[in-house]
Amino acid sequence: MKKFFALGLSALVAILATTASVQASPRDTFYMEKVCLSVIAPDLNACDIVTADSFGQLVGGLIIYNDRVWIPANPAGFTFEIARIQVTTGDNSGTATGQVRWLKDHGLFTISQGTGSLAGLHVNAVVQYVGETADGRWLYSVSGTYHVDP
Repeated sequence: MKKFFALGLSALVAILATTASVQASPRDTFYMEKVCLSVIAPDLNACDIVTADSFGQLVGGLIIYNDRVWIPANPAGFTFEIARIQVTTGDNSGTATGQVRWLKDHGLFTISQGTGSLAGLHVNAVVQYVGETADGRWLYSVSGTYHVDP
């Protein structure tokens, strides 16, 4: 019985230690804007980052789309996209990888790992179409939360 109590107590301590370490990297607000060629462009493979709160070094960087699967509007009116992405900083100080998924009128944007000035970066955000720019490209907002692993 003492062994079970000691084992249970050890498990509880481990859970509390894990919870404390997760709480050690709090989530903060993430906001970014990107401009892309029109969604109709079949060779779209990168978007320019034009605004980035919390990570100013992203401004002037790119979101590069890899392994992109794209289905234009189908008879039901849905548009679908999924792609692995690489995010680069405007000053070439770091990169991060993740994924973007789009269904109908919004997308989901995740970053799971970064290097250089983006080391440890994790982002979970929603992508929204904002409108067309003066030069005919499309503006999107990316807003959500981020944390940086120690």
